[in-house]
Amino acid sequence: MNEIQFKSLMQLNNPLIINAIINSHNVNAQTAIEMFYNSSLFEKYIDETTKIWHYSPVLIADLLKQEIETGEVEYPS
Repeated sequence: MNEIQFKSLMQLNNPLIINAIINSHNVNAQTAIEMFYNSSLFEKYIDETTKIWHYSPVLIADLLKQEIETGEVEYPS
């Protein structure tokens, strides 16, 4: 996937992920955005080589919850 395709995918997926975070964490949009963008999960998510971007928005929201609760993320294999 080239850089333009990857950035386009991020633009499509990010709102879905934010919505999943809003629903799973019962927070407003601004808080959900801050939670996601300030997480170590987000740093890995925007790295195309990790392939985290192909996880579902609900799974990503669950991984974020795990990071917040435990300080660590256990990625599915």
